[in-house]
Amino acid sequence: MKKIAVIHYQPLEKYPPIMNFIHNLEIKNISCKVFTTNSQINWFNSKFNIYRLGSFSKNAVVRYCTYINYNLVTFLQLLFYKPTKIIYYETYSSLPVYWYKRLFRATPIFIHFHEYVSPEEKHQSSYFVKYLLKNEAYLLKNANWISQTNKERMELFQKDYPFLSQSECHIFPNYPPANWQNLAQANKRNRAQTTSTKIIYVGALGIKSTYIEVFAKWVNQQKGAYYFDIFSDNIEKEVMEMIAALKSPFISIKQPINYFDLPSILANYDIGVVLYTGHIPNYVYNVPNKVFEYLVCGLDVWYSKDLISTAKFQQNNKIENLKAVCFKDLFIMEENKTNQVPFYYSYSCEAIYTEILNDL
Repeated sequence: MKKIAVIHYQPLEKYPPIMNFIHNLEIKNISCKVFTTNSQINWFNSKFNIYRLGSFSKNAVVRYCTYINYNLVTFLQLLFYKPTKIIYYETYSSLPVYWYKRLFRATPIFIHFHEYVSPEEKHQSSYFVKYLLKNEAYLLKNANWISQTNKERMELFQKDYPFLSQSECHIFPNYPPANWQNLAQANKRNRAQTTSTKIIYVGALGIKSTYIEVFAKWVNQQKGAYYFDIFSDNIEKEVMEMIAALKSPFISIKQPINYFDLPSILANYDIGVVLYTGHIPNYVYNVPNKVFEYLVCGLDVWYSKDLISTAKFQQNNKIENLKAVCFKDLFIMEENKTNQVPFYYSYSCEAIYTEILNDL
């Protein structure tokens, strides 16, 4: 019987693509163990064994204790489990895989990167991350599969690692599950009509990494023409203070929700916003998860013009309800909702995962 090990250092609940992947992996007749860290609330469940080792924390002491615990225990577990194949996500997950691959060189290794990290950022990283990157180069040279989320990120990654073979490089977009469109449509039919336009933002918010400050002020200036709701468990203190000082009755911060409940929530909104400023290449060359999630649930999507990969995605697919906005200058054009062209989503995470699941 095949035995798969999934190594994902960051908490699963913060990364929808890994949760979708595990759920799709469950349909295979295989043994699988998942190694990750603890979330604030460990709500994601699987029929596979999930080992949660330590906590992914901003506190330096907790963080380094977790590094030691996670890497050693995961490595020992791999030695006892003896997986036939290993898939790991991101550089932070690489060390136990590196140790194992050195001992068992025939074991196929699959690597996926949620994010793109530029050479400049790597140069500025901690000594520990530099150590991981140095060892990871060995894994990249010997991997069976390496994937990024879009073409632009992969091209940058191949430029950084010119020794990579084209046949091993894959594009692995962050699409939501296939049933989201039907779930959202069903909820949309029961939605009460309102005169105001409802806007939603789902995800992390930083004062410098997003246009939240100028956008929140713009919403407040519209005097009720728009209502803006934020769903997040990762909001910087400066953002909270800015919104509190604004005292706007048109802006609300909501409790974070289970990722798989999103279709029922998104169906209550007209517009989903993507507020990234593009302060690093990872964001410039990104089509965020929330773009696909908003679209599949029938929302208009306003995204920052700074996001080059999102603009290319819009142009290549001619998606009429995906609109570039210059948040910097608050140039937002009101849309006639009666003329919206819904985006009938023909892609899903299930379709994307077919190739790698066959390889596994």
